[in-house]
Amino acid sequence: MTVDEQNFRAEQTRRRVYSRCKGLLEVPNYQRDGSYARVQFIHRTVKDFLEENRALYFFTSNTQKFNSHVTLCASYLLHADAIDPQHKDSKSMECFSDLLEGFLMQCHWLEKAHSPEYVPFLAAMDQFAKIIPFWAAPSFSINRDTETCLPHWTKRVDFYVRSCCEVNSLLDYAKIRSLNSYIQATANGGLRVAISISHERRLMRLMGID
Repeated sequence: MTVDEQNFRAEQTRRRVYSRCKGLLEVPNYQRDGSYARVQFIHRTVKDFLEENRALYFFTSNTQKFNSHVTLCASYLLHADAIDPQHKDSKSMECFSDLLEGFLMQCHWLEKAHSPEYVPFLAAMDQFAKIIPFWAAPSFSINRDTETCLPHWTKRVDFYVRSCCEVNSLLDYAKIRSLNSYIQATANGGLRVAISISHERRLMRLMGID
């Protein structure tokens, strides 16, 4: 995706945030950061309200077929797919690092809920992280002759494993962090390294771009 395309998508998203969230969310630094700007609650009280039992019950009872964590996994993956691998500036590296960190957080939420839907997304994100040049620096890349990995990308974004564990592959990380659904899928040989069509189409509909 080119810079112009990113800026166009960012402006579309900014307008939808304001029109659909009715002031509960904002993008305060959009003029400065453009497509890298972060969406946030307009005030902490909004977050506190949404975490109350009454609010949680209201949303979950009316959205039984909607899993926000699965949708976020899909959106993070589509975001990674849109990154221009030619961009090597520090802003791009910081953005991708934040993306990976947020993505892993959603995977852990789904694992805690005993939902294996994150597995194909995690496998696909692993492929993205290995091929983006500015992220896969020489000291962290794969030795393709021996298939031995130097420190894996998960070690760079997950504080839990950053300083105390040896992580050379996604499977290593899954074992350390108890991502049992991923481990089981790998053991069964049923791992699909691709985003499913149903999730992608659902996400595109949610974003209003299908």
